Amino acid sequence: MATIAPETLTAAEHRLRETTDSMVRLLMEHTLTYPEGELRRRFVGSEGAGHIGDDELRQLRQSAALLGKSTSTRLERELAWPGPWLLSVAQMPPAPALVAVDAEQKTTLRDFPLIWSVVAAIDAEVEALATRYKLPADDRTPVGYQPPKIFVSGAYLPQLTERLVKLFHEIADLRDQLEAANAQARRTNRERRWQQAG
Repeated sequence: MATIAPETLTAAEHRLRETTDSMVRLLMEHTLTYPEGELRRRFVGSEGAGHIGDDELRQLRQSAALLGKSTSTRLERELAWPGPWLLSVAQMPPAPALVAVDAEQKTTLRDFPLIWSVVAAIDAEVEALATRYKLPADDRTPVGYQPPKIFVSGAYLPQLTERLVKLFHEIADLRDQLEAANAQARRTNRERRWQQAG
């Protein structure tokens, strides 16, 4: 069995960091405008939104813009490397568990609770604003923040997520191989010591 050099794991973790940095930048940019876009969608689609006066509407838009800025900043802080990323490697299900039966159904950020919980925290704040201004509840399926399926500043989240999954598996496999090699080295060392003590 070929020995895996620790540098191989370091290189894979570096690729993972580059990928996660790209994902965080994309999410920061997307969530910057998400609250206003989502509340606009609900306002325009609601027959009952006529009760909101012009001043209230301006306040709603300002609150939504501030929420976007604070969310973007929070994501930068809470999703900073290594944060939930390396912890997610340890929680990664085996590769067959992530293979979708339907070719259209790919792994998304929702499949990584440590990461998704940080991103989805925006939902409660968007709902609070919608409730305050008597806008309707989220009618989408699934409800809540929808990761973008479009290019954002030249990056495509589904592609980055696919790369993330591959890197998670690669790193988990490399860690297992290194641990097995280290365990064997310790065993060999104990055997050598045993022999030398005789």
